[in-house]
Amino acid sequence: MSFTVRSDSANMQKVNIFIEGDLIVRDAAEIKNALVNFLQNHNQADVYLHNISRIDIAGLQLLAALKKGAVISGKTFQLFADHSIYLQNILAISGYNNLF
Repeated sequence: MSFTVRSDSANMQKVNIFIEGDLIVRDAAEIKNALVNFLQNHNQADVYLHNISRIDIAGLQLLAALKKGAVISGKTFQLFADHSIYLQNILAISGYNNLF
């Protein structure tokens, strides 16, 4: 496992989720399961990408799908990133820069 998903939750309504490391196809199912568990138990999730060393289209699609699913379920899912040069380039090339 080359990623870390952790959270801090001040209350049952909102959870802050922090993802670090790789967000790639190899780990997508594991990351999805962790995020879905948080979303099931909270009405609002703020997801922070920090120190992302690698991200691929599967990782971006996963984040987009989770965000869309949360909105359909009446929940709030916001993405925040440290916007390193690497991440900025990936978002620009992939067309996912509106995800954040």
